[in-house]
Amino acid sequence: DRLVLHGEVAGMARWGRALPHDVILAHPHLCLLFAVALLLQGEEPDAVAWLDALERRYGGLDGLPANIRGEFAAVRSFLALWSGDILGGAAQAQEESDRAA
Repeated sequence: DRLVLHGEVAGMARWGRALPHDVILAHPHLCLLFAVALLLQGEEPDAVAWLDALERRYGGLDGLPANIRGEFAAVRSFLALWSGDILGGAAQAQEESDRAA
């Protein structure tokens, strides 16, 4: 988390690229951080591909570990907002908020 929060996005992206695909997907939090790093570097298609792969690996949002679901939804919402889909991003955030309640 500190890598992304302290501006070490390039380092996080480099590190993520060096790891095997399966290793990243086996650690959902790492995968989310890597996807955010890619997104912040302007690599939106790659970020989306990692999020899709993570979701497939766990059979959908409900299959993700409980402590990761909110993070995953937040990243998806952020991605929608980043892409200019303000209403879609807000709707995704609201859905996850309702689900968590």
